[in-house]
Amino acid sequence: MPPPRRSEPREPPRPDPQPLQGDTTTGTVPLLKVQRPAVWHDVSEAIRRTMRSNRGKDTAPERTLRSLAHSMGYRFRKHVRTLPGTPDLVFTARRKAIWLHGCFWHSHPGCRFATIPRTRADYWVPKLEQNRVRDARHAARLGEMGWETLVVWECELQDPGRVKGALKRFLGPTAWD
Repeated sequence: MPPPRRSEPREPPRPDPQPLQGDTTTGTVPLLKVQRPAVWHDVSEAIRRTMRSNRGKDTAPERTLRSLAHSMGYRFRKHVRTLPGTPDLVFTARRKAIWLHGCFWHSHPGCRFATIPRTRADYWVPKLEQNRVRDARHAARLGEMGWETLVVWECELQDPGRVKGALKRFLGPTAWD
């Protein structure tokens, strides 16, 4: 049986803190939180909701790719943070890494899903270009470390046979082969 609870007196609620007035001896004024203007005023709530729902890992396409690789007999680690760019699939013994890139977020050349949004193109064009530059930088750093990399595009998952062939060529035989 648990010991009986003690009823300790509660502290009275504290008054709201007074705003800081600034230091009169040095003339400094404390930093205040500034209300930022709405930068997304021209974007509909539906689009905002869609963009907020995009996750960075464990997405449906990523689960599909992992399922394909696993069904072929390959064993891997997910999202190894010690490697540049945190690859989606890491085959440590083979020193190979695979990224699954979303066609929109990583600007897949020639893909119908890699479009520039009609609203705020001045924001999206540099952002998507920065993503491509960052991807190339991470792949180069992995190459310098002796790793081979493969990029699988989200649209390629529509043809699982083709993806399996690419995985087989990149990773080589499994223990089952």
